[in-house]
Amino acid sequence: MSSLNQHVIKHKLGLLNLAAELGNVSKACRVMGLSRDRFYRYQTAKAEGGIEALFDANRRKPNIKNRVDEAIEAAVVAYTLEQPSHGQVRASNELRQGMGILRMLTDRGTEYCGKAETHDYQLYLALNGIEHTKTRAASPQTNGICERFHKTILQEFYQITFRRKLYLTLEELQHDLDEWIDYYNHRRTHQGKVCCGRTPMQTMIEGKEAWQEKVNNLN
Repeated sequence: MSSLNQHVIKHKLGLLNLAAELGNVSKACRVMGLSRDRFYRYQTAKAEGGIEALFDANRRKPNIKNRVDEAIEAAVVAYTLEQPSHGQVRASNELRQGMGILRMLTDRGTEYCGKAETHDYQLYLALNGIEHTKTRAASPQTNGICERFHKTILQEFYQITFRRKLYLTLEELQHDLDEWIDYYNHRRTHQGKVCCGRTPMQTMIEGKEAWQEKVNNLN
């Protein structure tokens, strides 16, 4: 099955599955930027002809000469629908200190930017009412805190640990990195304009009041 056909199926089934999850066809259509008429056409097509009926008419005719066994094709479809895309949010529904995410700042890479109806990351943001701010093109300073973190982790962790230890597996490296991140967040004080001598966790806890005020204003 071509990647184009996989994309077509994922997009159309995504609308049907979202409506089922939300229990609201209108809301699902608003999030995906599609009409209710299109939803019902997809729903009827799937009910009458299964997944293959969701292909566009000009893509529905298979090339029998090159077609793989139907069982293999069905397995590929199932695998494609279950796998998260590269840009999909990882564990993004977790709360930090009881605070949800109000705004997400990213660069303009394709893993973060796209139309909600075809982009997992944008779909998640739309469903959860998270504002998306993008950095200015060719202006890394727009995301200066992140850039500073990249430099810090390079200088204080990677450059040091690779001189001291030979890693045989990624799991070993991940274990040591997790320990350093815990130190960075809870014990290492920061002198920047945001933390002002506090640890990131102290800064976050003390910022709860500002977060709650913004939530109240949104409501």
